[in-house]
Parts: sequence; C-alpha cells; structure tokens
Amino acid sequence: MQALCKRLVEVVVVVVVVVVVVVVVVVVVVEVVVVVVVVVVVVVVVVVVVVVVVVVVVKVVVVVVVVVVVVVAVVVKLVLALLVVVVVFAAIE
Repeated sequence: MQALCKRLVEVVVVVVVVVVVVVVVVVVVVEVVVVVVVVVVVVVVVVVVVVVVVVVVVKVVVVVVVVVVVVVAVVVKLVLALLVVVVVFAAIE
C-alpha cells in the first residue's frame, strides 16, 4: 500500500511538472506573439507616417510649381504688354 501511495505521489508530481511546463511554454508563446504584434503595429505606424509625409511634400511641391507657373505667366504677359507699348510708340513716331 505504501508503494502504491509513493507511486501515486510520483505520478501527481510528474503531472504537476508537465502542467507547469505547458503553462510556461504557453506564456512564452503569448509573449512572443504580443511582441510580434507590437512590432507589426509600429512598422505600420511608421509606414503611415512616411506616406503622410510624402503626400504633404508632394502637395507642397505641386503648390510651388503652380505658383512658379502663374508668376512666369504674369511676367510673360507683362513683357508682351511692354513690347506692344514699345511697338505702338515706335509706330507712332
């Protein structure tokens, strides 16, 4: 009877050790999954920030190009108007 109790205690100890090992493995796996998810979220946030910065830079470049085109068009019109005035005065004299 004593040998049977000793064997039963050994089996219970082995089962407890196996359960503890399984719990530790599950906790480690969950921690690894959490770390991977956090890394993925950080990468996605960085990509979104980079895309937003690129979009803002492109918009600024487009605005600058439009302003330059408008200024060049106004300058060309002024030069053409000045040429017309010069030609008219030259024709009058």
